[in-house]
Amino acid sequence: MTDYQKDDWRNAVPESDKYDRDALIVFRETLENREQIDEDIAFVMGFSDAEMKAYCTLCEAWTKQFGDSSEEIAEETTEEPKDLKERIQHRLDRLEICMKENKRDKAAALVPEISKFWSVLSEQDKEFIQCVRIVLEDDIEWKV
Repeated sequence: MTDYQKDDWRNAVPESDKYDRDALIVFRETLENREQIDEDIAFVMGFSDAEMKAYCTLCEAWTKQFGDSSEEIAEETTEEPKDLKERIQHRLDRLEICMKENKRDKAAALVPEISKFWSVLSEQDKEFIQCVRIVLEDDIEWKV
């Protein structure tokens, strides 16, 4: 294991023969410095269960150490649940509300925060995220 400070987010998962810890760390750091692209989603969708669990643990540790990457999301007064599935559902619900209220900036900030868990999303949730992306990219009016 590489030496990091005791409370560093990279210490959240140990080295393993079931996943490449360093590659997951590099991938998470890369996403912080640029917009998420379709290749990133394809990469995450190819994760094994062990890789997905390790990656989710790293993402949670990152958020715990640095907070949410979006200032607007940080302004939310409601606290997210501790359980990962409930947290994802909470974010999906917030995304739906943002789209209904035409808060496109908040919605655009939420999409990557949900997409990083792509492989554990249901087909219905994946379709919803894809529709939101299309609406945001093509500046289409959201009608429910």
